[in-house]
Amino acid sequence: MHFLKGTHSFFTHVIKNPDKKFVMAAWGAKTLERTARRFPNVEWLGTVPYDKMPELFNQYQRMYYHPAKFEPFCRSVGEALLCGIEVDGGDNIGALKDYHEFGLDSLRQMCSQSKKTFWDLVEGNK
Repeated sequence: MHFLKGTHSFFTHVIKNPDKKFVMAAWGAKTLERTARRFPNVEWLGTVPYDKMPELFNQYQRMYYHPAKFEPFCRSVGEALLCGIEVDGGDNIGALKDYHEFGLDSLRQMCSQSKKTFWDLVEGNK
């Protein structure tokens, strides 16, 4: 959790939607954690091991994520999309922008090729 990651935006969303239930898997400053735990409509999970994230994503239908600044990709959003989760986010998230522009199949293909693309760029092969 960090203000640049949109934590304050999320808290505002939670306050404006008291009838909705939220589940929060996150880590960060203890003050932000204490704030999150105080909301009666937020179930706090804390840090979830990386290998458990697909299982977590597959339990839910929607993810809220509105970072304060541009994020070139945002792995958690990309993974959520690949798990079939609808993402409530903006154009300042690369993975979501690619998803809207090119579709899920193209996003999946780009992600599967990302390691090779990265090393090709590092090694000057492109």
